[in-house]
Amino acid sequence: MAMLIGSQGIQMIRIRHTHDDYMWRADTKIAVLREVIERLEKGEDVDVEKMLGVGNEKEEKSWEEGMPLSAPR
Repeated sequence: MAMLIGSQGIQMIRIRHTHDDYMWRADTKIAVLREVIERLEKGEDVDVEKMLGVGNEKEEKSWEEGMPLSAPR
């Protein structure tokens, strides 16, 4: 019985960490998109494709999967 409870506890911790990671990645994507929009609204010359990682296979895949690797500047 204790082993079952311990296993469920470990599973809950794993789920919490996965959720926290997903939320962090989503927040990062939102921040990048906000920055692009703000700069465009200010009339700045923005290379949107570069900021979103177009042409970078890893960045493109991460956006498709919903998980950015890093926040481009």
